[in-house]
Amino acid sequence: MQNSFNMFMGQSLRHFIKIGAVFPSTTYLAKRMVRNLKGKVVLELGPGTGVFTKEILKVLPRDGILISIDSNKDFIDYLSNKIDDSRLKLV
Repeated sequence: MQNSFNMFMGQSLRHFIKIGAVFPSTTYLAKRMVRNLKGKVVLELGPGTGVFTKEILKVLPRDGILISIDSNKDFIDYLSNKIDDSRLKLV
């Protein structure tokens, strides 16, 4: 299985118009953005390789749910193999 950076860069080069990012978000950015998250149900659009997904799951309550939607099937397949958490619903 390839690492997160290589996965992102490969998909970004193949589907730049859809992804619209040159580099993946950092863990530092994701931690800062989700640190005050209070919801039980979170909708994430475009999880990519899961940098924000992982940080959201860290602060999401045990009975919470994270719905992550991506139009790129390769990202969804990648996340389903990388993250094993029943609160995560990938679409």
